[in-house]
Amino acid sequence: MQYEHRLVDLEKLLQQAGAHLLVLLLWLVPATGAPAPPPPPSYPTNGLSVTYYNLNCPQGWSCKSLPTFSSLTASSWFNTPDLNYASSTSWAMPNGDTSQYALKFQGYINLPSGGVWTFQLNSNDGSQLFLDGTLIVDNDGYMTSMVATSATATLSAGFHDLEVDYYQRDTAAGIILSWKAPGGSSLSAVPTTALYYFMPPPPPPPPPRPPPPPPSPPPSPPPPR
Repeated sequence: MQYEHRLVDLEKLLQQAGAHLLVLLLWLVPATGAPAPPPPPSYPTNGLSVTYYNLNCPQGWSCKSLPTFSSLTASSWFNTPDLNYASSTSWAMPNGDTSQYALKFQGYINLPSGGVWTFQLNSNDGSQLFLDGTLIVDNDGYMTSMVATSATATLSAGFHDLEVDYYQRDTAAGIILSWKAPGGSSLSAVPTTALYYFMPPPPPPPPPRPPPPPPSPPPSPPPPR
């Protein structure tokens, strides 16, 4: 973009105008293009989003605890209706892996009432539960069978940010997230109806196809001879 610079003798202009001269100073800013349209709103869906990381037990780390997720590169993404997977040697990831991987489950949990809630992670191998960014249940470590750890938290009714970190080294794998309401008598697996994540809206339907053109008229008969 180019600008033209001119030197103006204001005194000479005033003499020529013979009247008051209003001078406007304009600050010209090059246009940067039209602003990008806002992203379409997302909508809540029952379940949790899952980020998958391949481990392959990097050198210097024996896969005996949860990895440092910030040092890993995500391999794929999918979603799950809940966290209720009993121990199994055939729990395969979408890419077929059954060992040496880590998962980060993310979404929201909707608590029907406020008070002191009990949460439990039962997993093989290690896992951790975070609510609103705070570590609630620490069930980390290398395990040869399912191990359960419980903790309590005083929370208000409604939605809370939820994250569960999990890793699997070898043999059987499983993870179950359970809860007990204030005043409740026993733990139960958190149902999918209490878990939410956000999905982008479905694409708009394609525009209707235009009607076919009308048929061509029949050819005219040849003129009589």
